[in-house]
Amino acid sequence: MLRAIPITLIAFALAGCGGGAGGGPTSIADETIAGVPDSINVDPESFEPGAAWIEKGETFAVVTWGSSSCVPVPIEMTGEGKMVKIEFEPSGQEVCTADMAAATHTFTVPEGMASTPTSVEISSEEWPTATDLPLE
Repeated sequence: MLRAIPITLIAFALAGCGGGAGGGPTSIADETIAGVPDSINVDPESFEPGAAWIEKGETFAVVTWGSSSCVPVPIEMTGEGKMVKIEFEPSGQEVCTADMAAATHTFTVPEGMASTPTSVEISSEEWPTATDLPLE
């Protein structure tokens, strides 16, 4: 009986950290990975977000910074003129590590854009102002 208690506590703790069903917002990104690929030019000491083309006119990446266990989640994307706007929400995790890490989110250009985007505006209720990133 005593062995069941630690296993139950570990299982409960892991379930709380996983962000499973109902654990947070659903991402609209094609993919989100930890870190920054070499192909994206972001200063790792500035902790500033960045954006870059993966395949020009088709797919692009946005780099965000924050706790590695509470990565911001992109929830909405729209395309207007030559700008793509992406809204992020907090991860929904209750406990986050006190580190600063990069996360790279990849996206497909929204359908119906009349021209190739030249910038990405990212915003979140957690950030004081929207950030306009050149798409290079």
